[in-house]
Amino acid sequence: MGGSYLVRPTPASVLREHQSVIDAPPERVFAALVEAVDPGPESNLAVDDAAGLIVVQGGWWYRAEYLVVADAAGTRIRFTLLNVAQPAHWAGPLTGRAAIRSSARDFGEVVALVRAGTAS
Repeated sequence: MGGSYLVRPTPASVLREHQSVIDAPPERVFAALVEAVDPGPESNLAVDDAAGLIVVQGGWWYRAEYLVVADAAGTRIRFTLLNVAQPAHWAGPLTGRAAIRSSARDFGEVVALVRAGTAS
């Protein structure tokens, strides 16, 4: 798990943001979220337990950040999809248009997995 990926590179452009609240403690949500978003060996996963941050970075433009924070209703997950392309930064959103379009649905699927993973 590459700690160097915890630092957001520059340039980085926010493409989409989504959030959801889950009725479970932050520690359980964080553990279930790590399990739900771990992409396996084809991408880079970095986890900062203390900050509640999970980063998935893959390809030349893609970066997903998940932030887990306590909320009055349980735990809030904030998802940010970023373009971190270094050369040809302008081309990241063009290349990633399918991922950008499906980000809300994909995030909803992750939230469903986390809810299932934290059910009592």
